[in-house]
Amino acid sequence: MATLTREAMVAARVPEDIIRDVFAVNQDAASSLFCATCKSHISKKKTRPKLCLANGLRLPNVPDSLSQLTRLEERLVAPRHVFQTIWLVMGIHGQY
Repeated sequence: MATLTREAMVAARVPEDIIRDVFAVNQDAASSLFCATCKSHISKKKTRPKLCLANGLRLPNVPDSLSQLTRLEERLVAPRHVFQTIWLVMGIHGQY
């Protein structure tokens, strides 16, 4: 994780529209944490991070009825089910 500040982005001559989009969640913040991928995208000054609000990554609000479900109920109503199995390889002392 890397912290980027507005002042550093202005000093690096990042366009104002990209700065506004990067800080879309909290417009008043002076700095924010970013992963290495987002930081590299922002540092290029030409593009916004691939997964950002400006590019359509806006997750829907979770209704109260769904936030009260148990883990089992969540899995039963999930649109996609992830199945994972762990296999023992190379006999009893092998890796998983």
